[in-house]
Amino acid sequence: LPCPNIFAGGHNFHGRYEYIPLESMEKASEVILNVIKLYAQE
Repeated sequence: LPCPNIFAGGHNFHGRYEYIPLESMEKASEVILNVIKLYAQE
């Protein structure tokens, strides 16, 4: 089972002002979809 280390895209982790921009979440989902596509081609 492949377990890639996917970035979280957040800022100020574990702090009072922790946040993640919407663009980072969109990019993370694109990366996951591409990993799935590549794995399916094998």
